[in-house]
Amino acid sequence: MVQIYTSNAKKSKKRQDINKTFNVEIATLNQHGEGVAKLEGKVVFVKGALPTEKVKIKIIDSKKRVASAQLISISNKSEERREPFCAHYQACGGCQLQHLTHAGQLLYKQDVVAGLLKKHGWLDKQTSLPWQATIKSKESAYRTRVRLAAYYDNKSRSVSIGYRQASNKKIVQITQCDIMLPQLSCLIEPLRVLVNRFTNKQAIGHIDLNAFHCEPEKQDGKPIVNFRFLKPFSQQDLALLSTFQLQHNVIITQQIAQNIAVDLNNQAVTLEYYLLGKSISFSSSDFTQINKDINQAMVAQAIDWLDLNKNDEVLDLYCGLGNFSLPIADKVKRVAGIEGVLDMVDKAQHNANLNQLTHCHFYHGNLEEGVSIDDTKFNKLLLDPARAGAENICKTIQANNFDLILYVSCNPSSLARDGRLLIEKGYTVAKIGLLDMFPNTSHIETMVLFKKNTK
Repeated sequence: MVQIYTSNAKKSKKRQDINKTFNVEIATLNQHGEGVAKLEGKVVFVKGALPTEKVKIKIIDSKKRVASAQLISISNKSEERREPFCAHYQACGGCQLQHLTHAGQLLYKQDVVAGLLKKHGWLDKQTSLPWQATIKSKESAYRTRVRLAAYYDNKSRSVSIGYRQASNKKIVQITQCDIMLPQLSCLIEPLRVLVNRFTNKQAIGHIDLNAFHCEPEKQDGKPIVNFRFLKPFSQQDLALLSTFQLQHNVIITQQIAQNIAVDLNNQAVTLEYYLLGKSISFSSSDFTQINKDINQAMVAQAIDWLDLNKNDEVLDLYCGLGNFSLPIADKVKRVAGIEGVLDMVDKAQHNANLNQLTHCHFYHGNLEEGVSIDDTKFNKLLLDPARAGAENICKTIQANNFDLILYVSCNPSSLARDGRLLIEKGYTVAKIGLLDMFPNTSHIETMVLFKKNTK
């Protein structure tokens, strides 16, 4: 009998440097905010390291061409390095860039976008990109909405609430979060104490904190604390919640279905936020922007860049609740929004009716398959897709369908791909700018205006 042995040489060669330490110099940052260095022919990613820094690292994962490493020490620090302001930063997975100055974060993000766009051929027909001033956010206290994870430990019989760790799915128990609005952050520790007094504390799924419903000119709106509970509240728990609601001046709700939250009297609660004079209602499970100030500025810039007038007919794809459509409606002849989620379409139309916008209508459509666009009906297009982008839409658009196309992106990779499709169809980049929606994180929001090439 012939025995065949499988060699582990290749596998061991890849992993023989695990746990070894090396000295490297960081050249740049990748799209996730990690330092990038070269080591013996491999690209090494180092979380927490910055360009120009010489660092000591320990390899924690290694493959044929790439490796990941832990930052051990820094021999010379970048001028852009700063001390993180959050006590939980090293363990929490919520922020990735607090060790980099705010100005440095914005430069890094613009470099990431510019590099991807150049790689995808955006500069084949233009010598440069017309970058506009970044819409800047506050560095902290900007989140109006947050979801806290909850974890019940069988051994200690206690509940931890906080964020997921950066390296795994375990919960980092936090006492405060400096990127939240203060009126939300101050509730974290009292909530931890509260839930550990529950009779059914092991049934907690998560807790949503929301302060987006307050009008900008009215600072008396109560934060909403929404519980996702896997069992009905006991009478004892309801009493605890009622006391907490009064003591902390909040509204307590429970998520009983995907789009339905009820208060302690079992009455449905509708959330709302105010945007450029429009009231937009939503439920706790709906997508909304979490940075109220930047959302206001983003929509205002979209209106400005689209150069709207009363003869314009605007098509808003991936319209959601009407975040862009509703403020735009006052400026134009009509707006039509198309959304892939039917429930969101109904809510958007409700919001149009709520704001008495008779020339703003919403429709359901499978945007992943593209849509049939009649260029005789609309002269301007707004795209605000999820991270996957709008590839099929951009393929559907015929050459010079629209005078202007405004693309709002939360993923520079899909933006680079989709924008290339538009450029190939005869559009040029008229304006481009960053939106500082998520300071201290590696998330990048970009706005691009494409203009019909009339030559």
